[in-house]
Amino acid sequence: MNNKKILKIIGIIIVLGILLFTLTSCGNKEENTQTPSKNSQNGDKGNNNNAQVKLTLDKSTYTVGEAITVKITGVTDKMVDDASFVAIYKANAEHNEYGDYHYPKSNTDTLEFFAPDSDGDYEMRFYKEDHNYTDETFVLAVPFKVEGEKDDNVQVKLTLNKSSYTSGEKITVKITGVTAKMIKDASFVAIYKANAEHNEYEDYRYPKSNTDTLEFLAPDSDGDYEMRFYKEDHNYTDETFVLAVPFKVVAQ
Repeated sequence: MNNKKILKIIGIIIVLGILLFTLTSCGNKEENTQTPSKNSQNGDKGNNNNAQVKLTLDKSTYTVGEAITVKITGVTDKMVDDASFVAIYKANAEHNEYGDYHYPKSNTDTLEFFAPDSDGDYEMRFYKEDHNYTDETFVLAVPFKVEGEKDDNVQVKLTLNKSSYTSGEKITVKITGVTAKMIKDASFVAIYKANAEHNEYEDYRYPKSNTDTLEFLAPDSDGDYEMRFYKEDHNYTDETFVLAVPFKVVAQ
């Protein structure tokens, strides 16, 4: 009888031991599964960050050299740290075949570009990391078109406040119709002697906006002169010359 009780007690102990082991194992398994679940949440959060980025262009079609204003929102601190960038690409270009680019500096930023020199289909793309041009770093693209350049030269007007000046007298020049591309290319207004070669300029100024007012002093020597406008600096040719306005300088 005592032996039976002893065996029964041993049996109970064994069963309790098995139950305790099972409960302990289940608890450990549940704890281990929290880590991958947490990592999975972080992964989803990263994807959500990409989805939060928005890229907006001010237009869908531009002329060659026209200013493009891009607004970007939803850029994370990590993207800024990783040198995320916005760049112009030809449509369907490879990741590393970028054109002009800019780096957003904050969660919301406004970036200025100029339309490419060639017409066609393009994309404004955002990558969340620089120097790693892959599908993994690519976030989104906004398509746009560039059309052939209109005759911007015809739109430029140059007006002098007088037609004759004395030596050293102030000359006020008003210029209108200067395009964004001309400003980018350092277009300039300069005084030339009448019939001078393209590279024989005297005093000069750079217009800073579509409409600008520039001031000069009349040359010291009397004679016939021209106030000329060239749409590009360091390229003094018939192709960059736009127009000239004649004026005279007379002795005091």
